Amino acid sequence: MSDIQNQQTTHPANRKRWRLGLIVSGLAGLLYVIITFLPLAVNDQQREFLADVDRTMADRQFALAQQRLEQQISQDGGGTEYSLRLGICQSMQEHFDQARRTFDQALANDPQEARLLYNRALLDYRQRKYDPAMDRLAELAELAPYFPGVRYHMARIHEIQDRPRQALDCYVQELNLDPGSSSSWRRYLYLRRELGPDQTDR
Repeated sequence: MSDIQNQQTTHPANRKRWRLGLIVSGLAGLLYVIITFLPLAVNDQQREFLADVDRTMADRQFALAQQRLEQQISQDGGGTEYSLRLGICQSMQEHFDQARRTFDQALANDPQEARLLYNRALLDYRQRKYDPAMDRLAELAELAPYFPGVRYHMARIHEIQDRPRQALDCYVQELNLDPGSSSSWRRYLYLRRELGPDQTDR
């Protein structure tokens, strides 16, 4: 993931730990969103399989999870739940072209599936394609106003593109939806310190 450097991330060791923390927290958030929607699985057998895949992904065994998903898709044709996880596994292994094809094919069949839209936006974000990522996130914010993480990533893009006040507004919106978001709190407090009271109180 690409992030603005600040005092906490200028040292190489600190930067590495900080980025790893972001990836882990981001993955935890993604898996939370996925698991929340597990009842959408077609039947109990599929639900059990997907729950096992989610555990494999939580252990960061993305290659193994991808292999299992591809085998299952070859047997029963897959669907949104399979494609969602497959795309995430491909993205986390930096197989970006594969992930893009997976998400785009799934979105062609299910264009308003919020989890697919979110992960498609994150794929652009991870590749530093910030303008299309922002467009997808803004679309998702309209489609699913309470979807977690959307405004956090919009805020990160605002920061990267040097729009700190817009970023601050997005962090406030994210914290209103998810007051327990430690990542949002860290960035919000950092920006308030950087901008100072004259800028943040306007």
